[in-house]
Amino acid sequence: MSSSPGRAFAPAWFNFDDAPVDGLDGLVSIFTGPGPANYLAPDILAEVGHARSERLPILIGFAVEADSDERVIEYARDKLRSKRVDLVVANHAADSFGRDTNRATLVSPTGADALGELPKTELADRIVDWISARLRGTT
Repeated sequence: MSSSPGRAFAPAWFNFDDAPVDGLDGLVSIFTGPGPANYLAPDILAEVGHARSERLPILIGFAVEADSDERVIEYARDKLRSKRVDLVVANHAADSFGRDTNRATLVSPTGADALGELPKTELADRIVDWISARLRGTT
């Protein structure tokens, strides 16, 4: 079994707001359900981003927002910097949840690639294509 790090890391859980609550560094708030429930969780993606010292693993974050296209991309760019990730998949909550399709933008330090509405399986393929290109050194 190899002890070398993986090549890519993308959190597989619901992404949550990365604003610290009550000044608690390293924790993020999670708002769920119809009421004002507030939970605290560690910001694992930011921890990994700040701890890595090389290009690997490739880090991918997700930004689901309910705002204008411009604001969603701006938020994704902020997340790129603050979490030190390589790619943020940015989309609108209304275009994502409870649907078989998704309208997303891949936001990297070199630009934003609006993908339009795609089946979620095709969006996943586009993310994997981006990772492959990054590993080949073509992004």
